[in-house]
Amino acid sequence: MYVYFGSMATFSPAQLHETAVGLEASGQDFIWVVRREDDEDWLPQGFEERIKGRGLIIRGWAPQVMILDHPTIGDFVTH
Repeated sequence: MYVYFGSMATFSPAQLHETAVGLEASGQDFIWVVRREDDEDWLPQGFEERIKGRGLIIRGWAPQVMILDHPTIGDFVTH
């Protein structure tokens, strides 16, 4: 699953936190592009350790066309 809400979308820390909780609970492999680079208080404690091997957070720019072209991407969640 590829999750990216676009460069114009702005999310509060609480919204990012809930998105992280939902991605973790989904049990799906995912790539999540987050354009918030200032702080990481929104990230649930231990999140990146728990999703290791099945989830990836890309901070900032991502090669979207290349990611979407990959045969393992089955879902695209966007705005």
